Amino acid sequence: MDENILEFERLLPTLAPLVTWEREAQSCSTMEEYQAYRRRFETLNRDGLELLRQYVEDRPHWTLADMQNFLAFLLRHPDLIFERSDEGTVRALADEAWNGLRGWRA
Repeated sequence: MDENILEFERLLPTLAPLVTWEREAQSCSTMEEYQAYRRRFETLNRDGLELLRQYVEDRPHWTLADMQNFLAFLLRHPDLIFERSDEGTVRALADEAWNGLRGWRA
């Protein structure tokens, strides 16, 4: 396999903390508190979005259907989904990372 292609094993450890942090952010009582919490992880969030986009870009043969299937895989992955709200977080990450890519619309 091409060593320049991002593998899932590299993607998962970046996405999992983002899901966890968003779950923890649910305890924020005000929007200001939530925004301050999110700012602490801004760089890591950006890195996660870039890796998620790169994962698809590294697979030029993938179609929109392949991306939808990959999202479905992520939504079933036990290292990402612990609570129902985690599904929304993973969907939001994919929507932001993939918006406009191969016909993906957020």
